[in-house]
Amino acid sequence: WEPNNEGEDPPQKLSLRRDEIHTVKLYQFEASPPCAIVRALLAWAEVAYDEVQVSYPFKSEISWSKYQKIPILVVNDFQINDSFIIYKCLAPTLFGREASEHELKLMKQITFGVMVAVEMELFANEKDRSNFVDAFFSNDCCSQTFVKPLVVLMVSQAPDRIRKSHPEVKDLADYGETFREGLQGNFMGGETVGPADLMLWALGDMCRHVRSTLMEEWMSNNGLTAWFERIAGIMATKKSIWSQ
Repeated sequence: WEPNNEGEDPPQKLSLRRDEIHTVKLYQFEASPPCAIVRALLAWAEVAYDEVQVSYPFKSEISWSKYQKIPILVVNDFQINDSFIIYKCLAPTLFGREASEHELKLMKQITFGVMVAVEMELFANEKDRSNFVDAFFSNDCCSQTFVKPLVVLMVSQAPDRIRKSHPEVKDLADYGETFREGLQGNFMGGETVGPADLMLWALGDMCRHVRSTLMEEWMSNNGLTAWFERIAGIMATKKSIWSQ
């Protein structure tokens, strides 16, 4: 098994039955949007997993990995990188089917469009930015004195940096129609929750967690509030995706 690069499928296909999953370890930052997306998948599927909080900026916990971004998910002995690829690889195991072409299209839009737009707009708002940084260090009070000022600076500069590196990303409002029309019944996966539903829900829940109304307003403007609350009702019966 060879771990994948960002946005790329692993060279080998992951073939696991649900009952063959024995150990799962997630290397993450607590407040990271893609990490929240992966935790939503594991919580929904009721997969037990161990969390490893990766320290910033040194990331000593993943020094063993050639891939140096998060999240990293290790299922049994299989390392899978990138939230989009994690969902794509585990869909047959956890949903009992591969993601449909419709869902894959939405999942790509979420990963490479909506999530990036959320980060740009969230970090451009001073209050939201401050709340996000507080959440980032919620499990690491020891690093706050020395590292927190660095993260505050990095996050404040993020919107311009992201815009320069991702000029193709639209404003968040411009993605609304895609997802409003993406509903196929109660969910984007049809009449049952699918991978695209969980990914987008997790971004909304991340904003709630950091006390931002950004995604709440976006969903309200695009007729997605009832959809969000349906999934929130389901996820309320699962393990929380937040440690605090």
